Amino acid sequence: ISDIETLEKNSGLIQSGGGLAQFTAHLVARSIKTRNIDSYLANLRATYARRCSAALSALSRHLAPLSVTFSRPTGGYFIWLTLPSTVTTAQFIEELPSTVSVSDGAPFQPSMAHAAHTVRICFVRHDEKELHEAIEIMADTLKSLLI
Repeated sequence: ISDIETLEKNSGLIQSGGGLAQFTAHLVARSIKTRNIDSYLANLRATYARRCSAALSALSRHLAPLSVTFSRPTGGYFIWLTLPSTVTTAQFIEELPSTVSVSDGAPFQPSMAHAAHTVRICFVRHDEKELHEAIEIMADTLKSLLI
């Protein structure tokens, strides 16, 4: 018998109508109560800080010389880029290879003033090496559009 079958038969978890989210909620609540989550979150913060720093370093090295400006986050998971005014976000995203994924920044902008040239990148999903490689590809793509 699998662990899931044991839970289903012995705990009433599945029959309660709440599904497995109740089980997950219980685990999270217990982790918070026992403070086990503190070390996990500290590890995540350190990992994300390293990744953010690596991305910022790569952006400074590869995209800043191409007149790309970018935010320096004090929280969150994203770095916001503003492309040169001669390249739209749509052009940039269309030319990027499928191995590099960025988001059009327009839906997240409070003002549409520069929305046509904004890009949002997430730095938490990939390690430092992958971030550097992706930003190099972004720079090569932008160079091809600036010619």
